[in-house]
Formats: sequence, C-alpha cells, structure tokens
Amino acid sequence: MNHAVTASADPVDPTQTYRVLIVGDATPVDDESAQQGPVLSAFRRFTEDADTVVLSLSTPASDLTDTKAEALAALGIDAISLARPSAGSADTNDIETTSAALNAHGIQGFGAGDDLETAQSPHRIVLPSRLGGGEVHLHAAADAAAPKCAPLGVATSAPARTVSTPTDSLQVALPTWAVGQHSWRTQRQFTLTHRLLAKDYDLVLGHGAARLQEVIRTQQRWVVYGIGNGLSNCLSDIPPTDQEGLSFSFWAVLEVHAKRGHRWVEVKLYPISTSPSAPGPVDRSQFDRVIRALSERPERSWRFANPAMSTGEDELGHYIALQAGDWPVGQRFARFEPSDGEGDAGDWPLRSPGIDLEDKVLGLNKHLGAAMMAIAAENEGGTTFWLNRDLGLIECRGKRLLSFRYRNHESSLGAVLVGDKVLTARILEKAGVPTPATYIVKNADEAVDIAQTITGPVVIKPRFGVKSMGVSTGLVTNDEVREAFDFARDNGTQVILQPHINFTEELRVMAAPDQAMAVNGRALPHVIGDGASTIGALIADKNLQRTLNPSLEGRPIPIDALTHRQLSRLGLTIDAVPKLGERVTVRNVAGLSVGGDTIQALDETPEEIKAAAAGAVSAIPGLGWGGADVIIEDSTQRPYVIEINTQAAYGAALFPAYGEPKDVGADVWRLRYEATAIEPTEEPEIAEPLTAPEPLVRDTILVKNDSPVAFRRLFLDALKRLPHQVRRPSQKIREVLTPRGWVLVTRSGLTAADRFVVEKAMSRLEWIHRILVRREIARVPGRVVTTTAQLRRFLDTHPGAVSLRPARTPWSGPHSHLMSEDSLAKAALSSGRSWVQARPTARRVRVLASHHRAETLVAHRDEQPLSSAEIADAGRLAVWAVRSIPELRWAAVDIVVTGAADDTDSTDRVLVEGLSQTPDFSLDDEVVAGGLDSFCQWIVEAEDVPASDQPTQ
Repeated sequence: MNHAVTASADPVDPTQTYRVLIVGDATPVDDESAQQGPVLSAFRRFTEDADTVVLSLSTPASDLTDTKAEALAALGIDAISLARPSAGSADTNDIETTSAALNAHGIQGFGAGDDLETAQSPHRIVLPSRLGGGEVHLHAAADAAAPKCAPLGVATSAPARTVSTPTDSLQVALPTWAVGQHSWRTQRQFTLTHRLLAKDYDLVLGHGAARLQEVIRTQQRWVVYGIGNGLSNCLSDIPPTDQEGLSFSFWAVLEVHAKRGHRWVEVKLYPISTSPSAPGPVDRSQFDRVIRALSERPERSWRFANPAMSTGEDELGHYIALQAGDWPVGQRFARFEPSDGEGDAGDWPLRSPGIDLEDKVLGLNKHLGAAMMAIAAENEGGTTFWLNRDLGLIECRGKRLLSFRYRNHESSLGAVLVGDKVLTARILEKAGVPTPATYIVKNADEAVDIAQTITGPVVIKPRFGVKSMGVSTGLVTNDEVREAFDFARDNGTQVILQPHINFTEELRVMAAPDQAMAVNGRALPHVIGDGASTIGALIADKNLQRTLNPSLEGRPIPIDALTHRQLSRLGLTIDAVPKLGERVTVRNVAGLSVGGDTIQALDETPEEIKAAAAGAVSAIPGLGWGGADVIIEDSTQRPYVIEINTQAAYGAALFPAYGEPKDVGADVWRLRYEATAIEPTEEPEIAEPLTAPEPLVRDTILVKNDSPVAFRRLFLDALKRLPHQVRRPSQKIREVLTPRGWVLVTRSGLTAADRFVVEKAMSRLEWIHRILVRREIARVPGRVVTTTAQLRRFLDTHPGAVSLRPARTPWSGPHSHLMSEDSLAKAALSSGRSWVQARPTARRVRVLASHHRAETLVAHRDEQPLSSAEIADAGRLAVWAVRSIPELRWAAVDIVVTGAADDTDSTDRVLVEGLSQTPDFSLDDEVVAGGLDSFCQWIVEAEDVPASDQPTQ
C-alpha cells in the first residue's frame, strides 16, 4: 500500500507502521444488501489497511442485536466507544447488555461501565516490538453523559495520565460532543477541549456533530473537533446549518511509524461522503473545498495551515496529514517542536497552581472571587450555600461568613476611607507611608497657584473618582491646569491636585497589614506573530483564548481608534502580518478590562515595595486587606502608594498571563476566618420597656415637609448628645472621642468592625429572606416573581395587601411599595425579577438590635401598645434575625406581632418583615423600650472597634 508521507524507499530498512482507524457514529447493519453498498465497500478497504479499527456506537443498546454485533465484527471492528450523551429516558444505555453482545463477537467496549473507574478506563492498544513497544490509550467520554458513561466536563474529565499509566504511551482523547448537527465547533467544545489539553492529552479526535469540524494546532498538539459520522448518513444531501458548513465526515487513521530507532506519530484525515448519491472518499474538487473551508475556520490561519500540516493522496483517497511529533522508544510521547522557544506562537495556556484547583474553580461556575473563598473553606471542612452566582454563605467549624465577588475582608469604614483620596493621603502621611502630597483645590485659580509652588508637572483628579474618570496627568502650563480642573469637576464635586511622579512601573500589590500576598504587574495589550496571520486575526484569536481565563473572561482586546492609533505609531495596520515570534503592542493602556495581561511578580518584587503596600493597608482603620497601587519613581526608584482599592481582583493572581500563580483566595480565607467570631448562642438581652413612650426624633429640624428621617441623621444627632467630642474629617466620616480614644465611624453608623460584604448582602431583601429561611427564622411570606401568573398564585395563597418591589432592592420599611389586592390586579410587573411579600394586618415594632441585645424598640404613635411579653418576644426574634446574617453586627429589624394583645397562646405571633441598616423613621415614631442614645453609644464604643490616641487631620 502506497502511503505518500510514510512510505520508505529503503528496502533493507523499511519504515515500520501501525495504523489505528478511528471513525465516528456508526449504525450497525444486519442486511446483506447494505453491507455490499459503496460506503461499506470503501470502509472495508480502510479496515483491511488498519491494524486496529475503532468506532463509536450511535444506536441505543436495546437495538444492538446479536446479528448487528456480528455484522460489526465482520467489518473488522476491534473496539467501540460506548460513551454517549444522555438522550433522556429513551436512552437506557444498558451497558451490560451492550458489552455482552460485543464481547461475544470479540469487540471490546470502552468509555462506559458499572462504576466511574471502569467507565474512565481507556482502551489500550499495545504496539508490537517492531515499533519498539509502547501503548496507545484511547479515552472515550461524553458531554452530558448518559448513565454509566464516562463524563466529559470542565471539572469531571479524567486526566490523561495517572500514577499507573506507562511512561511509554500516547494518550488520545475521543470526546463525544452533545452538539447535534452543528456544522462547526461551539464555544463549549472550545472550552472542554482546552480542559482536555490541560489534562495532558496528546491528541484530541472529537465527534458528535454530524459533519466534520475544525482542525487546529494549539499548544503543540492537534485538535480535530469533529470527525463526523462514521457508517451512518453524514447528511450530505441535507443543507448545512450555515453557508460554510461541509457535508462530509473524516475517517481518521492514527499512524505510529518507526525506523532505525526513530519513532513518530502522524494522523491522516480522509474526507468521506456517505450520501447515496456520492458515497465514499471525496473527489479532488470536494477535497479542495474541504481544505479551503478548514483553512478559513480558525481565528488565525496558522492554526490549520502550519508546517506540521500537509495534504496527499494514496490508494485510500485524498487526505490531510498532521505530524503529531516524535515518540522516543521507551519514553513519553514528546509531541512536536514548538514554533518558537516558548511554545506555539500566540498560545496562551491557562496558568494556575495546579489542575485540581482549576477543576474546582471552573467546575463551580461562580464568580472567581467567591469561588476561591468557597474552595479554600472546603479544604478546611467548610461548606457553601450559594444565594446566587456571586454570593455564598460559608459555614465552617462553628463560624459563618459571607463571600461576595471580591468583597471579602474589607470593613465598611475602610471602604469609605479609601474612596476618599484626601483622607487616604492624610492617613498614609501620618503613618509614614510614602504617598504623593495631596491638595484640595476649590477653583481653577487656586489650582494654578498651588501648581506653581510644585517643581515639575502636576496631576488633577476628582477627590472621590473611580476608574480614572476625570484624571489628567503631566500638566505643565496654566491653561492645562485650568482645563484639567474643569475636566475633574465634571466628574466629581471636589477636586484634588498632586505632584506628577514620573514612574517606570505601576504595580497592584495585594496585601494584609503584615504582608504582601501577590504583586500584579500589567503588560500592555499585545499579540505574538506566527508569520501567517494578520494582527486583526491574532487579536481575535487571543480574545478567544482569554475566554478560558476566569480572571480575564469578558475583557477582550478592543479594536478601536486607540488600537489603530497605536499601530500607526509602529508603522503597522490591522492587516499587517507579524513575523513568527514577533511581539506587537497593540494598545498603550495596560488595564485588564481593555486587553492588558497580568504579570504575577511577588517573588521578584523588592521588599521595600511590599512593605509600603502592607503599611498602607495597615494604616487604614479596619481595612484589613486591599489592593495598593504602587508606582516606582523613575529617578529614585522609590515606591509611592497612589491609591488603595477594595474589591481587589485577586483572581488575577491565581490565573495570571505570566509569572508564578498565587492562590491569594486561600490567604484571604485565613484572614477572614481568623477575624470571624464564633456565633453567639446565649439568650438575647432585651431592653426594659419604658413606663411611657418617648419621642424618637428629638430635633424636629431634622424633619422637612413630613419627609422620612434617615437613621444616619438620628445617629449624628445622638452623637452630639453623647459626652464625646465629634469631628468631621470628611462628608461621609465622623471621628468620635470615646473613653478608649478616637474612633472613626461612617455617618451611617458603620465602623471598622462592620464588614463591607455584609452591606452587599443587605442590599437585597431576596437574599436576606433566603438566609432567614435557611436559619428557620419566623418571617412574613415572600418570594421572587417574574410573571403575572406567579404573582397571581402568590395572591391566591396570601390574600390581602402585599408589597411589590424590584428584586434588586433592600428592605425599606413595612410601608414601602404597599399595594392592595385590587391595585395589584391592574399593576404590571417591573422588568426582570420582582419581590412580592405579604403584609399581614398586625401590630408592628422596629427593633434596633445587635447580635447580643435588643437595644431600642420603636413603634408608631397610633400603634396599639405591646405587652411586656410581646416586647420581649419581638426583641428576642430581632436578635436571632441579626445573628442569622453572618457577620452582621446590628440592624433595624421590623417585627410583625400577630394576634390580639392578650392572645398568649398564639404560635409564631412574632414574624420578621425585613432587616435594614439604613432605615427611615418619622415624627410619629416613639421609643417603647430602651433608648436610641444608648444604641448609638454602643456603636462607637464597642470593644471590637479599633481606637487611636490622635484624631485624623
């Protein structure tokens, strides 16, 4: 048999070859006329040329009669993949029956079994000694696997090699996709294929689509996404699902060659048509069409048309030859040489501490920050209850805490402080942390005057700015300063000015008060040339690869005016073709959101820089953790902390583009766990009822036009009455001199002991309700509704008045969004999800409670008075409600008291309506137990609130 690529001209020492024929879905036939058909005739020529024949069984096990199994054996089939996607209840996938029928005719089934280990066991082909021995392992697995089949998933695919796998072996993945008749590969195929590559498979030959699919080279390996159908109709006469679809399949031949001690591997792909009108191997024009379509399918052409791919023709037909690489005798398969020194040009493999952690992170399919916390907790025996994709409730060894995206260890106070660039600068200067001098400027003239006192350029930005909005740097002239002031003022109410520091590098240092945990540098958006593809194609290919990185997903490199301008500076266009290995910077902005890459550089970063970042985090009261942006001055190499960020994206340290990955999530978990108190279990304390109600609002100046009075106004008013000095360092912050020293507190009553993440959890009544349900707290019924029918079912079960509000809103009091049943019948649901909640006819009381004590009970003036027993019940339930929300220190809890005042036998006579840390009150509210001042004093004097000897100046 003349094989164009492998034939040897040396009759004395010919090339030794072992061939494995691999075909896709096959429908067994048992009638003689079908076996004589042109397709089967062509197939017989292939099987006669092969040493081993493997196909995939497409029919249900119940259809595999003994006659059909015998027909498969007569065709020369040696092994069959039984791994199939689930087809629902109709797909019984009786593995025992199928295996028995096959085994009776000498055919080995694989990819399924009575247990996972058996299902994941590969089909092993032992090579003859003339090729130097060794083994080829074929691993079958199915996406959305049917029962007993080996699963194919982001986190469930088996690794190619285990401790018992022979070193001298070639590992081939045969995934079965659940894609129906798709013409080309799907995003899920792309994702799962790269998980297989990450798990060390040497070659991927997929099937499941009815037609052939893309052929690409990536990470020094070949991926054939789909070889199409095998012996069943490959839909040649059915119009493809898109204009570029090809109505052909591949019959794949894996060839292992050996000559004079040199062994190598090649894959040949023969395009086949099984259409009755044109059966068998394709003709020249059809083959040219296949090549043309396949070369156009990858984002960049080199993925298909590269030095390891060629075409040819032999007695079996036209084929595509893929050189897979060398396989030294007695050693591990070596794959083929990289196109440049670091791997295939433009490849960007996922970087992490290990495949197991990758599987857990990707398998969770949650926000990366929350997932990392949950995994770290799981490693220490914890469990996570997911309220949604972003928010998890972690329970571990007697402690409960919340994890929301990257909001974790920061306090509410710390988050407010670092959002104020002036206050942050003052605190850092006081702590001796190097930071640029910062001046508040009230107008453009004052900005010019201060700029003239500074040597060199200046920077102007909004005081409370975010995402670099309104920032101008390198300002020199008076006109530039004036223009920059106006620009900053357009983006904020207050403006600051700083000296401009020329820097060589900017780093995001993720740090706790005593150590730096990761140092993320930024690489400008760039591509690596492959010598064949345009810059535009390289960008598209890299953006596709970025979808595989959880820290960069959804952050592509844009092709916009900035990109074209940067390329123009380099004398290039988007259609230019860079040389092999050539690096091209396509944008001059390094942000991850605009295509920048992360460089993890903790180990290489000087201690002075890490110490500056840790010192900055330590200086901010209650911050506990953050991302410090540090610049290195060009002339002195001195570090300056220019900003501190909460919600620091530490997932970029776990999955960097370059450098050594760092599992910062585990570090943050340890910080959180150590700082979280064990849940209190003692009986709550209840404030004593007053002999006569007292007005809640003492200063009627706080009330305008009968509008509600926010708690923050009552809190600040109470601070004035307390025997403490109160200072106002900023609009949102107060400093209170307590017996223990100066305490910083937000004007809303949140301190360094209040978690920033709890604020997020409290922002949606839906989440609070789910936590109350989990803790079995008696509560007023409510649920999310998305349709009028769901709303109607709720009203049928809970007649009477209800409240209806957008689901993405916090609890704002029992009277908010109140609607009668009649008005609800005419009301249209708001877009998206809504929260509907019953409003029972009952007496109500609002309790200001901590996790230990019901401190203040407030009722409306016209409310029927509560008995002492009812006050005690309401206060007790309020404390338990606060305790149910992990790490919540205090809240205003609205309680419904059902039944008559003298109905002492009523069960569940107190119910929680809602919790809030930003409640509104009115002139008609009265204190019926405890007092507001004592509650506000507890907020600022609690022992877990850090204090200092000196106020912040």
